[in-house]
Amino acid sequence: MKKEKTDKKATDDGAEKRVQDGAEAGVDSDVSACEACEDEAVVVEEEKKPTEEQVLRDKLLRLHADFDNYRKRVARDHMDTVKQANADLIESLLPVLDHIGHAEAMMEKTAGADAAPYLEGFRMVKNELLKTLSNYGLKPIEAVGTPFDANVHEALSKMPSDVANPDDVLFEIRSGYLLNGRVLRAAQVIVATHEADEASPSETPVRETTSEEAGE
Repeated sequence: MKKEKTDKKATDDGAEKRVQDGAEAGVDSDVSACEACEDEAVVVEEEKKPTEEQVLRDKLLRLHADFDNYRKRVARDHMDTVKQANADLIESLLPVLDHIGHAEAMMEKTAGADAAPYLEGFRMVKNELLKTLSNYGLKPIEAVGTPFDANVHEALSKMPSDVANPDDVLFEIRSGYLLNGRVLRAAQVIVATHEADEASPSETPVRETTSEEAGE
């Protein structure tokens, strides 16, 4: 009986020891698995980290893009400067065109047949100057016979007319010009109106111009 108890105790101790050894082995296995996961995570992190070559390549690409933007900005600023300089020069030449046009109109009214060569000379100078300036983007603004446009026309006054539609340009006092599609100088004009037309209470009355004043 005593021997059976001793054998049973030994069996229980052996089973307990096997369970304990198994538990310790499981713990060791879990620890090894965790360490393996950490090592793998470190490897993945190192793989994601850019190399020195990649860092230098990215810096080079950014520098190239910045320089390209700088080059385009400098070129654009240079073109704007040139256009503004051309605009200032061309605008200073507009009074010369005005004087040539006035002289041409005066000679057409007063000069005789013997002055025809001089009149042709004025026209040639005017046309050649306009042709040269047109190469830089200058273009005359259409005025007489067109509807009044506040964007390109400057109304000096209104004049009754039976031959023109209301709000059409009747006379051009001073020529206007566009430079590269933008208004360099608005055309000064007289706008047609009917005698029965009256300014509305909200509008400021405009002095009516006679035919004699328009012809001056």
